[in-house]
Amino acid sequence: AGGVAALLDVVRGDDVLGRVNASSALDPMMQHHPASAADVADNGSVEALLDVVRLYDARGRSCASHALSTMMMHHPAAAADVSRRGGAVALLDVVRGDDATG
Repeated sequence: AGGVAALLDVVRGDDVLGRVNASSALDPMMQHHPASAADVADNGSVEALLDVVRLYDARGRSCASHALSTMMMHHPAAAADVSRRGGAVALLDVVRGDDATG
């Protein structure tokens, strides 16, 4: 979980590009090591990733959306957390192409 914690520290940080890149790195890690999705979800990543989804930058929104999707696929309990935090609306906005200002 050390790598997960390190990436999530960056996702929670103030550096927008760092947040986007760390979100991007989480997705393939969870795809190729599905058990890591539970580590990501259990480390409180949902809100941090949703913050990146809500950014104005299309790449950031895409990277974080993919990471959330992969997390929910491999750790279904995370879907409830995403839903509780308004994630369904944020993810639908990405699918519709709406920007963060709505």
